[in-house]
Amino acid sequence: MWQAPLRSLDPILLEVPMAPAITVDHLYKSYGDTVAVDDLSFEVEPGEI
Repeated sequence: MWQAPLRSLDPILLEVPMAPAITVDHLYKSYGDTVAVDDLSFEVEPGEI
């Protein structure tokens, strides 16, 4: 089976920031009249979980 030759990674490409794996903006959750979460925002970067 044919395999592509191995090449070293381009150092310039390694410096490009990656987009967050998860982004949550202004999350709101309530149960009836009880507010559990109000305006929660966060990001999880690749490799953090």
